[in-house]
Amino acid sequence: MRYNLALPLLATSAIAVPYGPFTSILTSPVEAESSSLPVGRTPLSRVDMVELGRLALAVNSAYCPTERKLQPHPSSGLTIQERKRKRHDYNARTQEGSSIIRSSEDGEYTGVNNQEGMKWYISHTPSTDTLTLAFSSLKSTDDLLELLASSPTNPDETLISLPSTLFPPNQLANLTGSSGSRSQPKVHHSYRSALFSQGEPALQAILELIDTPPLTMLTPADVLKSYIASFRAPEAGVSSRPIKKIDIVGHGLGSAIGLLVALSLQLELSNPSLPAPSSSPIAISATLFGLPRVGDKAFAQLIDALTQASTSSTPAHSSLRVHRVTSYADTVAHLPERHLGLSHPSRGEIWIGADPRIGYICVPEQQGRESDACSASIALERTSLLDHNGPFAGVWIQPQVCSSY
Repeated sequence: MRYNLALPLLATSAIAVPYGPFTSILTSPVEAESSSLPVGRTPLSRVDMVELGRLALAVNSAYCPTERKLQPHPSSGLTIQERKRKRHDYNARTQEGSSIIRSSEDGEYTGVNNQEGMKWYISHTPSTDTLTLAFSSLKSTDDLLELLASSPTNPDETLISLPSTLFPPNQLANLTGSSGSRSQPKVHHSYRSALFSQGEPALQAILELIDTPPLTMLTPADVLKSYIASFRAPEAGVSSRPIKKIDIVGHGLGSAIGLLVALSLQLELSNPSLPAPSSSPIAISATLFGLPRVGDKAFAQLIDALTQASTSSTPAHSSLRVHRVTSYADTVAHLPERHLGLSHPSRGEIWIGADPRIGYICVPEQQGRESDACSASIALERTSLLDHNGPFAGVWIQPQVCSSY
């Protein structure tokens, strides 16, 4: 039986402690290699489930109007307890100081044609030098289903090439080592409008913030540290530090646009013509809730290749991690259907099973195809639209409850 109450985060007693081996991939500095995990399902660690709930809350805030938006990194008794119980490096850094610095509701973006009704925002967390970009989906799941089922005017354009303005073909070839004989990746036509109206402005805002990081107030400890280090009087009460991490989160259509933005950002930051950053490479992490199928097999293989390359070597500019999170029998994860030539990436699937207190990382039987042990184990006719909104580690992603946390 699945829960149908909106909870901000699961209570301590509500997060099940998995039996047997479990893994941490969301909160580990280096993502666990799929090859080191057994085929099938491996339970996520308790701390990963807490992180999953935090990211789901960040997505939920994207639905809210500006005056009701929540901090994307809410503190909770459970999170604090985890910090005390396990002193992970990840949990040792507090994340309470985040603030929203850009939004689709800002004046410079409100004039953009937004037929989809999507929203997005960018927050900055100085304590971890992190930017969080969150995309909402459409106003209702019915609207999303209608969009995914739509047909283009030209039947031959059901799948379209990636726009060259956001995905330069030469950079795609450089990253993947692809040759002219390999099929070029294509995506479903239904994402094109939202990509240009919402994804591109959000991407440009992220790039601007990377070039010019937000100023942050210095704490007394920061001022004292600066003074001692330089043996001179502190110069100012504000400073900016290079961005180290970019979290991209989305729900429904927002997760599809989030995946495309993450790919475009990786291409931009990995451009070999750019000088290597003076600081450490930027870590791009995309956590995508209720992700529909976005592209064809070549697109899925491209995402797999980029995420695998990021974990098998030390990148000079940026690294990319992608996790698609499906709540049990979510119908949207099965759409658009496979007969259209669409496929999910085979790496990074997180599945919330029949017991919503436990999440699993899923490893397919064969690389390059979706795992049959998780979301794909449920036939389309047995899926449920109710599961599209969660729960994700106890959090329901619903616009109508955006002010209840």
